[in-house]
Amino acid sequence: MLYTQSLMVPPSTLLIDAAVETIQLTYGRIQYIWLHFPPGCRGQVYVALFRSLTQIAPATPGQGIALDDVLFGFPTDLVLDEPPYQLQLAGWAPVSSFAHTITVHVALDVSTQPNAPQTPQSLLARLAGLF
Repeated sequence: MLYTQSLMVPPSTLLIDAAVETIQLTYGRIQYIWLHFPPGCRGQVYVALFRSLTQIAPATPGQGIALDDVLFGFPTDLVLDEPPYQLQLAGWAPVSSFAHTITVHVALDVSTQPNAPQTPQSLLARLAGLF
C-alpha cells in the first residue's frame, strides 16, 4: 500500500515551532519512504520523520533533511506492529521567506501481520512447492 501526506511549512518557522502532520498507516512493514522537495526550497526547508518520539529520518536526532527540486527516497525495514500505526512529519524553515509544501510517500507491506506466528511447513509441503 502507498500512503501520501503533504506538509505545508510556513516561512520563518523555527525548529521549536515545527509544522507537524501525522501520517495514518496500518500494521505492516514500511519498505520505502520518499520525500518530495519541490523547486524553490533551495535547501532552506528541513523535514524529519518520527515514530512516536523516535526520530527515524534522518538518523541523527535534531537534524533535518533539506533539499531542492528532488524526490529523495530510501529503503527501510520499519515494522509497525503496535498501535498507533502512524508516523509524524515535522518541518521547519528558519530562513525561508515563502511557504513550501513537502510531500512524503510511504510504501507499506501489509501482506502478513508482523506479530502473526508463522506456521512451519512440513518437509513434504516445502518440497512440493519447488515443483
